[in-house]
Order: sequence, then structure tokens, then C-alpha cells
Amino acid sequence: MTTEQLLEANAELFDDNGKVKAMNTHLRHRFRAVMFGMIFEEHILGVVDGILPLLENSASHYKNKTRTRIWFPAGIRSIGKWIFRRSEKAPVSAETLFGDPDEIVDQSQVLQDKLGIARGMKKRPGSKLGRTISCFYRFLVSPDSLYAIRMVVVSIAVVIPAVIPHTAGFFYKQRGIWALIMAQTTMLAYMADFTYSVIGRAIGTVVGGVLGLVAWYIGSGKGDGNPFGLAAIIGVMLVPILYARVFLPRQFVIPVIMGAATFLLVIGYGYDYKHVVSYGLPGYGYEIFWRRLLLVLIGLAASIIVQILPRPVSATRHVSRALSNSIRTLCDHYALLLSSLGESHNPGLQAVVGQLSIQLSSSLGALDMLIALIRLEISTTNFDSAALRKIKTLCLELNYSLGRLLYITSSLSIEYQELLSREVGLRSHHAIGDVMAVLGVIEQSLKTGDALPEVLPTPLVKRCFDHWVKADINLVMSMAKVKEEEYRKFCTALSSYLRFLGAVDDLVLVMKETLGEAHVVSRELLHQI
Repeated sequence: MTTEQLLEANAELFDDNGKVKAMNTHLRHRFRAVMFGMIFEEHILGVVDGILPLLENSASHYKNKTRTRIWFPAGIRSIGKWIFRRSEKAPVSAETLFGDPDEIVDQSQVLQDKLGIARGMKKRPGSKLGRTISCFYRFLVSPDSLYAIRMVVVSIAVVIPAVIPHTAGFFYKQRGIWALIMAQTTMLAYMADFTYSVIGRAIGTVVGGVLGLVAWYIGSGKGDGNPFGLAAIIGVMLVPILYARVFLPRQFVIPVIMGAATFLLVIGYGYDYKHVVSYGLPGYGYEIFWRRLLLVLIGLAASIIVQILPRPVSATRHVSRALSNSIRTLCDHYALLLSSLGESHNPGLQAVVGQLSIQLSSSLGALDMLIALIRLEISTTNFDSAALRKIKTLCLELNYSLGRLLYITSSLSIEYQELLSREVGLRSHHAIGDVMAVLGVIEQSLKTGDALPEVLPTPLVKRCFDHWVKADINLVMSMAKVKEEEYRKFCTALSSYLRFLGAVDDLVLVMKETLGEAHVVSRELLHQI
């Protein structure tokens, strides 16, 4: 629907001069529809403005890149970046895709340096010796370091019988290498995904072993292994195994692979028992199954002991710290919004804001899998999977609203920026203090798990409307203004700011439902506030 069609459908809202009439309840709802239509139109135009440069860039590449080139391998380029750049991630594949939340990259500082608006008091650096010891200690107790130490410990502990002369033959005969492999591959950085790994490997081993027994006794009976019968039954059994591997969700990869490996080992070792001369083959059928299961359980038991001692790394605490750091980054983005108001069109701000919002969104999205696995973890905190998922969703809402608000205000004229600041109190010291105080309390509560104070300067949306009423600002709307691009952007910025305040209010409610309330005051005082 175009602007003209929107105005024609709501013509009764305006008088003959194109001004807004005095509104009753019915017309107020119709006026809301006009606002939503303008905001939706601005979002569509924003999407189109983003797609057009993409298409132009793609077309220019197709037109200019006509020769075949030899590109340097991306993996080697990543290794070079990792060596020479401190903040670069190691170019290796890992089961855990979650970064350390304590490694805070102050993205807003990069933006402030580019805009030349860096202000504020800097913290005292401290002594070099103290900083060196502190950095080494943080490195030593970080999840990655603890994971590496545990991996070394469990590897040495399980492989000790293989290097002692009296037990080396027993270790080889009983295929102790499988216990070592299970112990190493089960180890993970956080307790939640480690628990899932243990359960998945145990279930996969049992199911695969049972399928292997069924296939062996159907194909060979009590014999030494009939190749024709085994070939026929394996062809049938592979259908559900391959179907599970291809079509089941990614979360079922571990049990499916373990089941398939155990299935083939039961059949393969059983056939080799009478057809291949080899040291240490135990037998066939059930004899192989229980030995394989015992090796898996030994490896799992070793990994469990090393994982929980001296203290397991909690995935719940990791996610809560990551969300706390996200709130801190959002506070920095909010400060940048306030600092950038009053400036004319700033293309540098628009170029960097989108990158910062996308980076924060991608770091929050990477927590989805770990949040889903938290339900398997026994944690001493009050946060659970459902609460952390709600908090993460609200952080995404805050990030989107702030990013949209920063992008739009950077293209608004000074007149409309001042109007936005006066109308909702965007640059009011009381409003800024309220928002910063609430976000700061939430940030600390996510780190410590402490309950929020009962009395906070919330709901922020209500305080915003109270400022609007007290300021007695008459926002005149007319048909001419609805057609203006600048006014449409102003309405979108206003909507984004209200969405931001609403998300902060919802975040306070979620935190209080999860952690409770502290510093409770009397009911009489609450009624007077």
C-alpha cells in the first residue's frame, strides 16, 4: 500500500485543511494504523536500499571478474591472521563453538574513535607485574585452558596401562585404545554439552550393539560368520542407519555415529574371529558386544571423573556472563546514540552501526545450542534454559531497536533530532540515568545471580509517556507531513525508541521472575511513590 492509498483509506482522520481532527477512541485506533503503515513503509524502503547496492555489487563482479584466478587457500590465510592478530580465533574446527565471554571486545570504542567522540574517565592501568599475573591467572582458569588440562590428564590416566610392561599386553589384547578414544572424544568444555555427549554416546553404543547382535545372529546364527547372510542383513540394517544420519537433526549426530560404529564393530570383529589370524580377538556375537560396551563405559567413567574434579565448568554461568557482557555492549551503544544526537547526516556512523549490530546478533545466536543443552545440567544458579532463552531474545530485541535507532537518527535533520529528544526525553538526564541504572543492575545480576531491588525506575515506557504529557508537546500531524520522507523516518525512530524501552521493562520482569526481589520496602511507601 502506497502513502496515497494509506491516506485515502484513513481520510476521515483529517479535516479539509489536511490537519488531524480531534480524536475519539475510534479515530485514535485508526490513527495508530496510519503510524504502523508509515513505519512499515520505511522498513520496506530500508530493505530495498540495502538490496540495491548488493545487486549492483554482484553485477559489477560478474562483469569485471572475467578471468580465472588462483586464490591462496583460505585456511592458510586464517592461520596467518591468527598468528599476527591477537583477537583472531584459532582456525580449527571444534565441537564447542562458544567463545569466552570474559574476552570483552569494546566495539563501541572502535566506533567512538572513528567518530571522534570518545569521552569519559579512563581506569587506572595498575602495575605491569600485577597485570601480568592477573592475565596469566585468567588464562589458566579460562574454560579453554581447563579443557586442555583435562584432556591431557585423562589421556595420560587411561594410557598408563599401555606403557607398563606387565599390563601392556592386556591393554592391547582388550583393545584399550577404544577406552582412550572414548575418554578423549567425550571431553568438552562445558558441563551441559558434556552431559549430552555422555548420554548420546552411551545410548548410541547400546542401540548400535543391539542392532549388531540382531544382524549377526540373523545372518550367521550360531556359525562362524556366513558372508552371504551377513551381506544381506547388513544391507537391510544400513537403511535406517543411513536415514538417521542424513535426515535427523544435527543434535543426533553423536549417538547415530556411535551406533553405526558399534554396529559395524560387532559384525566385523565377529567375522574376523574365525577368518583372520589376529591376537586378541575375543569371540563373536554377545562376547564382542559386552566387551565393547565395557570399554565405552570405562572411557566415559574416566572422562566424568576428570570433568567434575575439582569443579566442572558450568554452561549456565558461561551463558549468563555472555548475556551480561551483551548488556554492557548495549549500554555502550546507547551511550553512542546519545552522543551522536545533534549531528548532521553522518555516513560513517551508518557504515559501522550495522556491523556492530550484526556482530552482537551473531554472538547471541551462537548461544542457542548451549542454552538448549542447559536443561541437562545440574546448576546451583537460579537461571534455567527457559529464562536464559527469554533474556537472549530480549537482548536481540534491544540490539535491533538500538541499531535501527542509531541508523535512522544519523540520517535525520537536526530539527527532527531535537524534536525527538524533546518529545520523549531522549536526552533528559533523568531518562538517561534511569535507563543506564536499570541496564547496569541487570548486567551485574546476570553475573552474580543476585536478586534485583524491588524498587527500580521502571516501567520506562510509562515514564516516557509521563514526560510527554508534562512537556505538553503538541505533535502536529498533517497529510503533508505523512508524505514527507523525513517525518516517516522520525516516526520510525520514535517507534524504535519505545520498543527499546519496552524491551528493557520486559527484561526487568524476566529477571525478577527468575531471581526474585531484594531490598523490599513497605507497601505504604510504594503507594506514595
